[in-house]
Amino acid sequence: MKKIFLIVLIIGSTLAANAQRNTGAAGAYEGPKYIIKTNPLPMLGGQIPLTNEYRLVFEMKTGPKQALQLYGAYMGKSPFLSLVERYSYELDEDLRLGVSGFRAQAMYKFYLLNSKEAPEGLYIGPNISFATAKLRNKNYTPDYVNAYYTSGSVIGGYQLIAGHFAFDVFAGVGLKRNVYKVNLQDASDFPINRLGWWGPKFTFGFNLGYAW
Repeated sequence: MKKIFLIVLIIGSTLAANAQRNTGAAGAYEGPKYIIKTNPLPMLGGQIPLTNEYRLVFEMKTGPKQALQLYGAYMGKSPFLSLVERYSYELDEDLRLGVSGFRAQAMYKFYLLNSKEAPEGLYIGPNISFATAKLRNKNYTPDYVNAYYTSGSVIGGYQLIAGHFAFDVFAGVGLKRNVYKVNLQDASDFPINRLGWWGPKFTFGFNLGYAW
């Protein structure tokens, strides 16, 4: 998680040094240039089943009508999985499930309204995403399942800024590739050790944040 945040800060700082186009000869742009955002709902359930997400989103204005958005999230055990584990302990005391992973996204946003400058108003842009998580039994580490989710989408939305408060609602469509790798030491005849497929990707959500 610390590595994800460090990468976000390094990239943001580097681009900020080359993105001082928020002022013009006729006057200065007084609106926000940066936004930190999150959403508490993914803590209940993440993109990969049985996981949750602790997300942090950083958006930086790179031009009058453009912005770069970077997303990082740590993925852990969902509350539903914790509940199942708790009640299954009476049946199998050796079952101690562990879930760990991360999710990273990058999006370049083009703001469309003539009356507003980035990062406020209606926008559209390409988005790429990668997520991976490992589900394992902590008391028997040779058994595990790895999940890998990769997608590319076109996302549109609207970002409202009121003072320092930011509200970003968005939706999109794209293509995804999901892959599961299964390793079970006590089941050598398990029929599937790798499962993958392509499919459509539909996105809808929102983030709340602080703008400055």
